[in-house]
Amino acid sequence: CEYTTSLYDLVPLQAVQWLFVVMSAMSIGLICYTARHYLHMTIFDDVTKELIIALYVYIAIYALCLFTIQLTQLIYRYIASEKCEAQLPKTWCILRYCITMLVVSLIVIHVGITVQHMLSTFLFGSRVQKIFTRIAILISFLWPVVLGAIAYRNDSLEGRTAYCSGITAGSAYVLSIDMF
Repeated sequence: CEYTTSLYDLVPLQAVQWLFVVMSAMSIGLICYTARHYLHMTIFDDVTKELIIALYVYIAIYALCLFTIQLTQLIYRYIASEKCEAQLPKTWCILRYCITMLVVSLIVIHVGITVQHMLSTFLFGSRVQKIFTRIAILISFLWPVVLGAIAYRNDSLEGRTAYCSGITAGSAYVLSIDMF
């Protein structure tokens, strides 16, 4: 109850949460707008477009998860009749775990774009570039899924929490190894 009360009264935390909600909503809107109106007009070849589309998808999922978890935490805070009740079910923390894991996807996709441009610069054929691109997209999906399953396998989703953290006591070791 003491931790929940301290978070309840922490105005900078609420300000940052509202900032995340607004920026995530703007990000989702911008992704939808640019994907609809400008992606087909890009100067990039089809191989690079595949990586850009994957990047768009990951950014959209990231923004949607961030929007949802922050807004949910704020709603639970505002509907609580007492400060100690400003807790949400831990199952909502799955969204926060997804946000943490999506950082790995974004890094892999950016590396994929860099390597694909290198392959293009050194005149590797379109087939080699497509194979590499699809492998990069597959790795960008599988790596975070496997890493998340390993990192969060011991974390309980039972009960309630005042704030969902992306790195927990059970996942810190695995995630710290992955960061290097």
